Amino acid sequence: MYVRSAARTIGIVIAGIACAALLGAGVPLAWVWVASQVQPTRGQAVSGTSALIVIVGPLLTYAAALLLLRRIAPPRTPGGRPVRMAWNTSRDEEHRVTRDTSALEQIFIIATLLVAVGFIVWFIGFAHQTPWGSG
Repeated sequence: MYVRSAARTIGIVIAGIACAALLGAGVPLAWVWVASQVQPTRGQAVSGTSALIVIVGPLLTYAAALLLLRRIAPPRTPGGRPVRMAWNTSRDEEHRVTRDTSALEQIFIIATLLVAVGFIVWFIGFAHQTPWGSG
């Protein structure tokens, strides 16, 4: 019992780390690469198309991933009704069904926290640095 629970927890953490790497670095870098292939000139100038690709591309990718995940594992109560969060329910509603977070939700929670911490570390520790000294 405990071995299965520990293996599940380790699996969720590993999947969260992989998801953080993919969503936090992989998707944005892939769209930067796509934009660099569209970029008509070399150097410091950035075309409007490339900028649009870098901004809109990751957003569309994340939206598509959320829609796909919602299709794969829609949140449902044991009775089959859609889950409504506490802030989105009526005070008069009789059924107060609580549910645990699914493994998929736990993976994305871990990924989100890892990406946020990674960004904070990068921003505070390395963002102001340039190859020629502090900027």
